[in-house]
Amino acid sequence: MRFLDDGHRFYDPGIFEDRCITLSMTDDSWPEEFLATIRVGAIGWLLSCRQAYVEGIEILYSTNTFHILSPYLSAHLPSFILPQRLSRIRKVEFAWEWGMFTPQRDEETFERQLASILSKLPVELPRLTSLKIAFQDNIGAYACMHTCPSRGEFAPWLEGKVLVPLDALVQALPVLEECEVYFTASIHWFLGKEAALDESERGRFWRGAGGGGERGRGYWVCEGRDDTPRPVCGIAFN
Repeated sequence: MRFLDDGHRFYDPGIFEDRCITLSMTDDSWPEEFLATIRVGAIGWLLSCRQAYVEGIEILYSTNTFHILSPYLSAHLPSFILPQRLSRIRKVEFAWEWGMFTPQRDEETFERQLASILSKLPVELPRLTSLKIAFQDNIGAYACMHTCPSRGEFAPWLEGKVLVPLDALVQALPVLEECEVYFTASIHWFLGKEAALDESERGRFWRGAGGGGERGRGYWVCEGRDDTPRPVCGIAFN
């Protein structure tokens, strides 16, 4: 979704700060040209008659981008959306906030849920052509607290628990055309350093599905939410 900056120009805020869910649609301060891009009237059109529903439901699912915040929803998509509708979706953005540092947090939940979600997506969303995933939490701090207290242990943990499952996901989506994965600024910096990239290359860099920088099947590793003013663990900064 595009927003307006102070100069009333449209810009794309990135999936890690998309505010479309909290935007007030009744706020008259928004320019009409902007609101027209949001108020498409899809529900009223689909409910107008059965013919409109039959002809329009395919367009609704196949042409729109679905923005999903909840890891729980992501792990149980068929419970919320009919499988035949899921199979029509082509564009999805996941911006996951795992709540890693809440007192009741299960230490193994992140690894277990992530593996489960990524393994099921090719079956539930077989027609994906565009996929964007944003990890909204500092997973380096989480790993430091629960799994690997040193930098030497963090790199293989990140590779095995996060990057390799992402590689497998990309390889398993047959018609995928573009894929971007966003990590918080500290983790993105750490990955760039591990890949021995120059500073000029670190804004967005390519990871082949085989784990290297080779072209072909793979995804862009991008910088997401800025967590650098509030580091919880130094592991991603060393």
